[in-house]
This record gives sequence, structure tokens and C-alpha cells, in this order.
Amino acid sequence: MEPTLIKKLAFYLRTIQYRMGRLGLWGMLLILTAIITYFRLNLPQLDQLVEAKAALLKAKQTSQLASTSTPKELQPSADITQFIEQFPLSDNKEDTLKAIITIAKKNNLPLDTGTYHTVTKEAGQVVMYEINLPLRGTYPQIKQWLAQTLSSMPNMALTTLQLKQTTNESNVIEAEVGLTAYFRSETNVR
Repeated sequence: MEPTLIKKLAFYLRTIQYRMGRLGLWGMLLILTAIITYFRLNLPQLDQLVEAKAALLKAKQTSQLASTSTPKELQPSADITQFIEQFPLSDNKEDTLKAIITIAKKNNLPLDTGTYHTVTKEAGQVVMYEINLPLRGTYPQIKQWLAQTLSSMPNMALTTLQLKQTTNESNVIEAEVGLTAYFRSETNVR
């Protein structure tokens, strides 16, 4: 730098110091430090944000391409009977109830009286067995019972779940669980 430029800069800095005082200069220095720190900390994160947005856009585009060209195994089958044959026969309803009760006993959950009724759909090919059970136990017991029931019976679906905490005992929960079991009707057997 030229000596005259340095002299002019020094003159302006002394003038600013005279007008602002030492406290004003410290305040200005603090503001400049905060601005520099802000940009040094946020610029790398802004770059990461731009990269994440680009990756998200790319993922959306590939998912749109994938959804327009559905693989053959995901397309609906012309023969629905192959799908229905995956369900157990409807005479297995009692076995399903016994399995539910066994899992409840393993989890120390007393089963009160529940309601059970059969609904036939799809022109008599699929039989839905609706089960409503009142349960009383701790949250981990109910959660474990539900997880074990659904994982051991793939033809079972959770339809409703209502949890109420009793006022007497703080860790005991009353649950109303609605399950639907899907079966193949006996008339559909070849």
C-alpha cells in the first residue's frame, strides 16, 4: 500500500475513535466480530443445505420415475384367487383365538369377555373375523402382546386401539383393541 493511503486510513480511524470514544470502538469491534463469526459458521451449513435440497430434488425425480413405471410384481394380479389362497382357511378361527389368548397369558394380560363376529366380503371369497377385546395391564404388556399377535399372524390387522389410564392405579391401562383376521372361505377351496 502507498504511504499516503496508510496515512489517510490512520487519519480516518483516529477521527472515528475521537467521535465514538473507546466504548464506541469496542462496540463496533464486537459487532464486526459477531458478523464475521456468523458468516464463518453459517456458510458451510448453507452449502450443506443447498446440497441436501439438490439430493431431495433428485430423490423426488427418481421416485416419480419409479412410480410411473411400476414393476411387474407390484402391479395388480389379474387372478385374485392367487392372492386369496395366501390366507388361511376360515375353519382356523378357533386356532386364531387360542393363539391370541396364549399370547395374552404369556404377557400376563387377563382377557375379559370380548366380542367376535364374522363378516363375509368379496362375493364369499374372503371372510373377515372381527375381534374386539378389552385388556387391562401395563403399557409395555399391551404393546408387547399387540406386537407378538400381529407378527405371529400375518392375516391379522389392527383396526382400533383405545387406551385409558385408570385413576386408581397409575401404571395400569385399560385398552379396547379391535382386530380383524382375514380368512379364505371354505367354498373357495379347489
